[in-house]
Amino acid sequence: MKLARRVDQLEMSPTIAVAQEAARLRAEGRQVIDFGTGEPDFDTPLAAQEAAHQAIHDNLSHYTSAHGLAPLREALADRYRRHYGAQATPADIFVSAGGKMVLYSLMQTLVEPGDKVLLASPYWVSFPEQVRLAGGEAVYVPTREEDDFLPRAAEFERRLDQRARLLILNSPGNPTGSVIPREELERFVELCRARDLTLVFDECYEEFVYSPRRHETPARLRDRLGDRLVIVGSCSKTFAMTGWRVGYALAAPPLVQALSKLQSHTITHASNVAQAAAVAALGTEEESVPAMLREYEKRRALMLDGLRRLPGVTCREPHGAFYVFPNVRGLYRRLGVEDSVGVARRFLERVQVATVPGEAFGAPGYLRFSYALAEEEMVQGLERLHQLLA
Repeated sequence: MKLARRVDQLEMSPTIAVAQEAARLRAEGRQVIDFGTGEPDFDTPLAAQEAAHQAIHDNLSHYTSAHGLAPLREALADRYRRHYGAQATPADIFVSAGGKMVLYSLMQTLVEPGDKVLLASPYWVSFPEQVRLAGGEAVYVPTREEDDFLPRAAEFERRLDQRARLLILNSPGNPTGSVIPREELERFVELCRARDLTLVFDECYEEFVYSPRRHETPARLRDRLGDRLVIVGSCSKTFAMTGWRVGYALAAPPLVQALSKLQSHTITHASNVAQAAAVAALGTEEESVPAMLREYEKRRALMLDGLRRLPGVTCREPHGAFYVFPNVRGLYRRLGVEDSVGVARRFLERVQVATVPGEAFGAPGYLRFSYALAEEEMVQGLERLHQLLA
């Protein structure tokens, strides 16, 4: 069978590939410590589980609006108004099957063949592939480890040309945990306004920012960019609902309508039962999220301490999300490898510790470790690495 070129050129998501390899080793009876998958190990809030049961009982089993259930769109608009003082109504909300599907739909809706889309590097693994699937060209704007991997508007401006159409920013960042401060975010907004660019702002980790930093969102600045601003969020990380697949966007109503038109020909709409659960989850935010953040802060300290004690590894402190992104170039000679893919392979083969190599994020020389896993597993995994490198 001859595959379409757009699919034939795709790579499997590296994070999914790591999870599959870890599952294969477990099936062989080997105990794998998986630092690769960015999935909270917490339970979905009980209220969301109960709401899903009730939705099934109420036979919420039929087609609904392509842009999402009305109660969820109202709850999300209300959240943007309360949290950020943003201008938001249900007409500004688009709901889909996870943040990834929202971003894919945005690329299909906004990007023409030949358009350039600027991304900070390191980047989330699916951004370049989604741009490519839309016929666009990803332009990578490097960030620096010594600058905490912060995207800088001035660096983006240097890479603009006539084909540049939009910018994608991710804060808190995956894989680096970088958090864009307010003054830099305002520079990006002004750059997009001056150059007539669309800003797609992915804030799926918005609730996981560590003191004294705070999450800054352009949702507060909608009046400056108007329909040139799209905010993307998700219930997956905030409420430990990764498998429920509920993501959303805050956008101008004409774009919401365009996204809904596209979605009517793809997935139709997100699961009604999952959307009902998301409405209930939003009502638990003041209770469930702070407890998760406190736990992640403890795990971050444990992870940093363990990695910094590994010979040949250096690691900066992330300010958000639940990842660390250590520099592992100092391990190449010790492990007899030439790149961070080799380091990740040695870790998995020799001590069954799964990580994601930096090459997946456009950053050779680094590994991504998630600390969204139980503390006892983290301790065991770090101990295995210490024994390997001793």
